[in-house]
Amino acid sequence: MAANSPTTTTRKEGQFLLLGRYEIGKLLGHGTFSKVYLACNAKTNESVALEVIDKGQILKGCLISHIKREISILRRVRHLNIVQLFEA
Repeated sequence: MAANSPTTTTRKEGQFLLLGRYEIGKLLGHGTFSKVYLACNAKTNESVALEVIDKGQILKGCLISHIKREISILRRVRHLNIVQLFEA
């Protein structure tokens, strides 16, 4: 994502705010369609895992309905062993 994109704000060298809120940290893991980063909510200083989905891969694989379903489920589920969805 470009630093001058409307969803990013320039921060210290090498850092930026994603969606105007999250400072992106180290890469925690990756898969075919997304990468998960350690991030920090700049307003609350809370650590979060941030999944960044590769839009091109999703469109190429026709998986939009799969992603929408996953978001719908995560919005409703509350369990200690399942990550909580804060926003999508």
